[in-house]
Amino acid sequence: MYFRAGISKVRSVSGTECWTLSSEEYIKSAVRNVEEKLAKSKFRLPTKCLSPFTSGYHPAEDTSPELNAEGLNYYQELIGVLRWGIELGRVDILLEVSLLSCHLFS
Repeated sequence: MYFRAGISKVRSVSGTECWTLSSEEYIKSAVRNVEEKLAKSKFRLPTKCLSPFTSGYHPAEDTSPELNAEGLNYYQELIGVLRWGIELGRVDILLEVSLLSCHLFS
């Protein structure tokens, strides 16, 4: 379900044929899955988000309650989905996913 990647053969500028791997289909599917899960809880993804953390966020001062086992499992799944997206070429989210990964086993 999450391992979809677009694979195609292309010709480079120099005329060499090569295979490419695209994350587009995978990312669209992953976002759709998250949106569907959030809709069941009457939540939705923000339309514009520059960072996974709010402005001025300090983890040491966070007093939010810990996730229950189900919430933790879902968080771990989401991190896995994001890591696979990075493997498929979405290196632009590498730093943010690494920062979020620090909280996998808190």
